[in-house]
Amino acid sequence: MWKAMLRKELRELLPIIGLSAVALGWAAVWQPIRHVCQLYEHLWTGGDVFVLPLAYCGALLAAALGLRQTVGEDVHGTWLFVLHRPVPRMRIIAAKAAIGLMVLQAMTLAAMLAFFSWLAWPGANPAPFVWSYTGPAWLLWLVLPLVYAGALLGGLWRPSFHGSRLLPIAGAALSALAVAGPVVLFSQIWDAAARANGGEPCPSLAWLIPLQAAVVVAWLAAAVRHVVATREL
Repeated sequence: MWKAMLRKELRELLPIIGLSAVALGWAAVWQPIRHVCQLYEHLWTGGDVFVLPLAYCGALLAAALGLRQTVGEDVHGTWLFVLHRPVPRMRIIAAKAAIGLMVLQAMTLAAMLAFFSWLAWPGANPAPFVWSYTGPAWLLWLVLPLVYAGALLGGLWRPSFHGSRLLPIAGAALSALAVAGPVVLFSQIWDAAARANGGEPCPSLAWLIPLQAAVVVAWLAAAVRHVVATREL
């Protein structure tokens, strides 16, 4: 049963996977490579040239996957077929979510590894490369499930106004900013004060970002469980 469900989900997600592969390859791999090649002797330190395109493409992919797996069942009227299994419906929704997360994380990870491998390849990049510069991209990769969880919740929710389905996605995206923003801002303020007064730089607080993201994802998962248990799909 689970193998059949995996094949069904992947078959239905195939158009999104194909379009996202092209978008990630162009915006998050090819364009950053072109930009880095134009830097010549300058040092790439893991800035916006890669992280921002990855964030945009990854967030759009997460939203598209979550909505396709839920709203798509509504549009085609296949919820009864999907849920007509001798297992609790929450296990079926959890299996759909696991497949969606697998696709999201695998595709964004492939883009990251392609770009980082090119940077680390001897002679490919005229500027020095340090793996620690990739930290912001890894943190983004860990936060992306927030957007997917919001899209899944929005797709399962049945408000009177269909546009309201987007509210959980917007809330999840704002939560991602709220998770990372204070940590980054606090670190910058600490470092500025340290430079001014000759003190020690701020210790790394990056571990707080995935921890806070996990708390928000857990809350969204509880909301999904409540919707599945109380709403007629």
